[in-house]
Amino acid sequence: MISADDRFAIADTLARYCFLLDRGHAEQLSEEVFSADAQLDYSSGLVVGQQAVASFFAPYAGQFHTTAHFVSNVVVSEIAGEPASTCYYQSWRWNPETAVFGPLRPADMVGIGAYDDRWTKTAAGWRIRRRSLRALGPGPIGVGRPPGDMLEMFAERARRAGAA
Repeated sequence: MISADDRFAIADTLARYCFLLDRGHAEQLSEEVFSADAQLDYSSGLVVGQQAVASFFAPYAGQFHTTAHFVSNVVVSEIAGEPASTCYYQSWRWNPETAVFGPLRPADMVGIGAYDDRWTKTAAGWRIRRRSLRALGPGPIGVGRPPGDMLEMFAERARRAGAA
């Protein structure tokens, strides 16, 4: 049985993920959110281990002018005796090339989806051991379009989903 304190700690770690990602702190994110043996599956190839997770997120900081990530509808449960959670996410992104339109410009892209996570409790607290990103609707883009290099990543995700 997962206690109320553990549920709160898991939800807090999900929020920490958003804040650290938006600030571009890939190394801190990998240490404070993911376990040492973490597996990250965003449908663009499995990423394994904290250092690989940090490397996966490192280029993200420079890719956008700014980002704002949100998680909601967090459901914590047990699957086969293992702590698990599912939550929705939104990721709002502003591209550097649209900065000329000023601070009141709309977002260039809004991503939507769900994170399906499996958790482990470490001496430092709850950490994600396995994360899968799941699109809601036909794909992970709710509004707008991704910049060029992300476009190929999303195309690869679509090819993999079609093959499954």
